[in-house]
Amino acid sequence: MFVKLQRFLEISNRSLTRNQAQQLFLYMAFVLRFCRKFSINLKEEDTLPGLLSRLFQKISRYEIKESAFAFDSYMPWNILQQDWNLHDSINELFYELYKTEFASAEWLINAVDEILGNEVLTPKLVRTLIAKLAAQKRVSQITDLCSGTFLLGLEVWNEMGKNDDVNCYGEEINPYFCAISRLLLFLCDVGNFAVKEQDVIKDNPDKIVSQASKVIVADLPLVGNRTIPVPDKDSFLSEKKRTLYADWMIIYKILQQLTSGDRAFLLVTKGALVRENEYFLRKHFIDADCVDAVMTLPNSIYPNYNLPMNLLIFEKGRSEERKGTVLFIDLNQESTPTLHDNTIEQIFRMFYEYKAEEPFARIVDYDEIVSKDYILNPQIYLAGEGVLDGQLAIRDIACVTRGIQDLSGNRAVNSKERYLLNVRDIQEGEIIYETAEVIEGGNPLWEEKFLIKEDDIIITAKGATIKLAIVPPNPSSAYISGNLMILRVNTDRYSPYVLYEYLLSEKGQRALNLIQTGTTIRVLGTKKMEQLKIPEYECETVRMIGDGLKLATLQYRQALEDANLKFKLKKEALLSCFNKRKGNENV
Repeated sequence: MFVKLQRFLEISNRSLTRNQAQQLFLYMAFVLRFCRKFSINLKEEDTLPGLLSRLFQKISRYEIKESAFAFDSYMPWNILQQDWNLHDSINELFYELYKTEFASAEWLINAVDEILGNEVLTPKLVRTLIAKLAAQKRVSQITDLCSGTFLLGLEVWNEMGKNDDVNCYGEEINPYFCAISRLLLFLCDVGNFAVKEQDVIKDNPDKIVSQASKVIVADLPLVGNRTIPVPDKDSFLSEKKRTLYADWMIIYKILQQLTSGDRAFLLVTKGALVRENEYFLRKHFIDADCVDAVMTLPNSIYPNYNLPMNLLIFEKGRSEERKGTVLFIDLNQESTPTLHDNTIEQIFRMFYEYKAEEPFARIVDYDEIVSKDYILNPQIYLAGEGVLDGQLAIRDIACVTRGIQDLSGNRAVNSKERYLLNVRDIQEGEIIYETAEVIEGGNPLWEEKFLIKEDDIIITAKGATIKLAIVPPNPSSAYISGNLMILRVNTDRYSPYVLYEYLLSEKGQRALNLIQTGTTIRVLGTKKMEQLKIPEYECETVRMIGDGLKLATLQYRQALEDANLKFKLKKEALLSCFNKRKGNENV
């Protein structure tokens, strides 16, 4: 099948976009499956355009028939009518598939995986893992929200034994994917299903929450990275926040639908586990004893999204042996993190028996979660080696200040020029003023809060990577922007150079990574930075080591500067000599 798909993409490349070619190939897969399901014999004169609509005409269920017509309308038939060579090549390949492919329900699922798998789908192994865990309990309904093609819910249905007594229900805002999911469910022999075209986030007054036993699944990474307004009529939310990230708005609505014994399996990015904005919701559901397990999946498991993905598992009315605890699993703790059949079996065994297998799993009681501010990132509980342990919090020895976030607030008393440092201006531990923006300064508040001083530690507050620099003596007049923060150390309590070296160390970098939020753009909040624990040393020792580190650092920078100057002068002299000789030769 994969070879023929590649061949099809090559055939159509000259006239169709990749997306159009995929749509057509999926169309052919639906036609082939329909013919096998209902023992339809096609003839070579039955050309592809409009064929799906004609086949579905006699299907009694209106919404399925309409989905076939809708899917037909998405096809680029006009392009094929303008390129008869392409039309004939595609028709020839279609009948080759018709004669050689058995086109079972499993074949159709694999075809959808191959056609769309790298674009929009939950990866096959992730679906397998969730289905195995979700099928542990028999239910009357499988609900797939933000369902896309419904492949995740379908995997659960298959794992539960393809029982017609189990209702499959989905909600999807995209009409194209609604059409695909209805056709897929119908052609995969699911007898009892409905997929609604609606936005999961928006309230639907006509929606009736099923009281039947159910499992809810949802893949949320692609919807989570945006904020939405909190509805005023929801007093619980509106008293706390004006906006929520979309992933937690959906999680909140999902958990409202759970009745005793129901479970929800939700895929989210790391941000959903640690963001301060939704702290109150994590606290609410931990306190309500609804959180059953959190699993960090191997990095880069989504082919087109280099994001750390996590599986959140909730259950309403948990058993006595599970109450008051959460199972944390981090598959990146393995030496070669991956997801395969043996790993899935091991996770299933731990989840079913509720027993953690170290080093990549732990059962943590709620007291420890509360002590970590209701953060649900498994790495924090499995970090080992005391990564987040320490005797001092940074707030005990330093003032943490995030930079200027609103430049419109500048009301200069005396017009002065100041550099405005951003992430790009911190390079290899140095401040590069040449690349920095120059702005008018002089605001007394800015001068006090945001103007850098000797021994300040500058660290990335928002960016793709963590960058650090320590300000040397006699710095240029510069503010920090909102993408940076200053750690201004009380030198009577600690040495800024000792703190700087700790933050640069492997242990310090791991600790910073654990308290960051965000995915592609990483965010380091001031509150998390203030709470970060660091090692405590005897005052005289830390002062002596810090003074030695500062002296060594300044001597190194001076030696480097002298060496660069010496090299520059030597190079200029040599090039000058070369140019003189070249000029004499030309004469």
